[in-house]
Order: sequence, then C-alpha cells, then structure tokens
Amino acid sequence: MEGGVGIRTFRDRLTRYVARVRRGDRVVITDRGKPVAILVPYSASGSDSTQAKLAALFASGHVQLAQRPFLKNVVAVKGRGKPASKIISETRR
Repeated sequence: MEGGVGIRTFRDRLTRYVARVRRGDRVVITDRGKPVAILVPYSASGSDSTQAKLAALFASGHVQLAQRPFLKNVVAVKGRGKPASKIISETRR
C-alpha cells in the first residue's frame, strides 16, 4: 500500500485493512502524517527468519556472544538517605 493511513481512518476501517494485510499488503499507520507503525502479514516461520537475521549479525561482526555468563544472584546495595523513589515523588508535587 502506497502512502499511509491515519489512525482514525485505520480504526474506523480496521477489518478492511486487516483483509489487505491477509492478502499480503503492508499498511503504514500514520499520526498527523508521520509514520508510527507498520502492519505486516504474520509469518509462521518468523522464528526461522529471526534466527537467520541473528546469524547474519554474528557473521558481520555487529553482534558478539557474551564473554562471560550473566550474573544470576545480584546483591542489592543499600545506600544512605532517602530512597530515590521518595525523592522523585517529592519533586513531582
């Protein structure tokens, strides 16, 4: 689909746009003329394409495996003074 469809029009004619997507079209949803989302057909083999994309990223060197395992038991550090949540709530008043 060329161009885009406004949020209100999309909402009002949702079933029409879903039918277009079922036929293979892509629908660009806009808010005040700026694209905010794309509705694309669902692919059951999406996990395969995700794996292929990750493999391509690894091969290109943009992504690397972790050098060490992630920490599982993180110890909380206690600080002095007021908690950050209390300071934030006080500044919002």
